[in-house]
Formats: sequence, structure tokens, C-alpha cells
Amino acid sequence: MAKDKKEVRKRFREATFGRDGYQCQLCGAKGVELDAHHITNRKQMPSGGYVAANGVTVCLPCHERVEAAWHRYDSGELPEAALLHPVHLYELVGSSYIQAVKASREELGNE
Repeated sequence: MAKDKKEVRKRFREATFGRDGYQCQLCGAKGVELDAHHITNRKQMPSGGYVAANGVTVCLPCHERVEAAWHRYDSGELPEAALLHPVHLYELVGSSYIQAVKASREELGNE
């Protein structure tokens, strides 16, 4: 990841929000506080996965739901809603795990 983490995070958020039309991709909320959720955990991605291909725009309540689902995946439990599965989140934004890894590697080359 680039030396200036704040700038990297800012670019990630702006790129993700812009692609998603500043709208929560799960519930459709607009005009509310949004966050850019890493679909695949930052620790599992080259350069931390701070690329739009690994992000999805969510409102704060939906972000809590997605984060809770991640904890269930890690413990081997299935999420209550299939919409929270990473494969589906990638589909929502027109991406995939492979595309996210590729974009993250390319980001590494640009540093």
C-alpha cells in the first residue's frame, strides 16, 4: 500500500462510491452516511485490496450486517442472507475475487 494510508483510503472510498452512484448496494439507501466495505479482507489481498474492484458501497446498518456475516464465515457458519456472501457482493458491483486481486496487484506496481 502507498505510504499515505489516508490518501489510499480516500481514493478507495471515492472510486467505490462513484462507481456505485453514492448508493448502498444492499438496501438502496441514498443521502445517508456510507462506507466502502472491502469484499475480501484487506489482509488477504495484495496492497490491502484498496481498489474499487474489491469494494462495495454500503450504508452503516448494512455494513454492520456484512461485517457480522464475515465473522460467521470465519467460524464456519453460514450467513442468514445469501446476499451478504462475498461472491454475491462481487456480482453486485460487476467484479470478482480474481479481478480484485488483479487490480490490487496493479496498484502495487503503481506505487
